[in-house]
Amino acid sequence: MNGHPCPTAANHARQIPNRKQNNMKFLVLGATDRTGVPFVKKALDQGHEVTALVRRADANVDPRAQIVSGDVTDAAVIATAARGHDAVISTLGANNVRETPTLVTDTVRAVVASAKTSGVDRFVIVSAFGVGDSLAKASLLAGLIFRTALRKTYADKAASELLLKASELKWTLGYLAH
Repeated sequence: MNGHPCPTAANHARQIPNRKQNNMKFLVLGATDRTGVPFVKKALDQGHEVTALVRRADANVDPRAQIVSGDVTDAAVIATAARGHDAVISTLGANNVRETPTLVTDTVRAVVASAKTSGVDRFVIVSAFGVGDSLAKASLLAGLIFRTALRKTYADKAASELLLKASELKWTLGYLAH
């Protein structure tokens, strides 16, 4: 699903002086998780620049990426890390929903707030199939699993989508089946 219209990469590249055509600069949240690792590699392989915002400076991230350590739920940290980037990409997922039951929602809230000071208003979230509007497309069995075993994780992601859709950001929301 797409939110606010976003210029194509080619149009955007023309708007940014001294940048190779079609190459962009991404701040990636969740660069060390199972979705973030391949995203970072693919972006770098295609010539894009990547900054990974991670909890620990010694995190295992593709060595071609720049690493910034900090809290992904802190708007000031995100704003500082995002300055000079074209978009913020989130591939975050909570590893332990008991410890961080609102991680994704808190992160979206921080990214939305950070846009005012960072100047970065493009936000891409990789979510999970079965969250939000995509639940209606799930099979009966999958829907049951999403509503029971994954209930807390999916509730966090669904709440984050509502915040995203209500924001003034130019956003893109993608669903992955895990």
